[in-house]
Amino acid sequence: MPESSILEDAPKGTLPEPPPSRRRIVFTGRQRVGIPIMVLIVLLAITGQLGEHRTTAQASNARLALAVSYPDRIHYRQQMPMTLTVRNLAAEARDTIVVSLDTAYAQAFLVLSVMPSLARAYDVALTGMGPGESRIITLQVAGEDAGRARGSVIVRSGADTLRLPLSTFIFP
Repeated sequence: MPESSILEDAPKGTLPEPPPSRRRIVFTGRQRVGIPIMVLIVLLAITGQLGEHRTTAQASNARLALAVSYPDRIHYRQQMPMTLTVRNLAAEARDTIVVSLDTAYAQAFLVLSVMPSLARAYDVALTGMGPGESRIITLQVAGEDAGRARGSVIVRSGADTLRLPLSTFIFP
């Protein structure tokens, strides 16, 4: 039936009822993937999983102790401090203790400053440490390579070696 005849048959001032239909929300393929990802990002941000975070790790043996406070989550080019505390637990003084940051780990960062200064690439030599004495090494780092950076800090003094694994996620 043509449209004009339907309107002519209806009482004046009223329109006929629309045909029955089901209302549906239709998503495209990209929307089916994108909307859950956006919801997940919001939930991660609300719970604090997308921000920077620091952690502390410790290792020791009978003669050396090491405590490292470092970023385990950092954003690209965001600057954060990293603090390494080395303690001589031996009863005698140590001539030299060498603290090395694993190259694989250190290259994921832009190392802005180190106190005390580096003896070689990613090595700091601590000299003349008395029994029970502690020294602090402070690094200012910025995330450079996005992704997971894994490595370790190695402390050597004579035959004593101490290794502490580190892991940091650098957000793009």
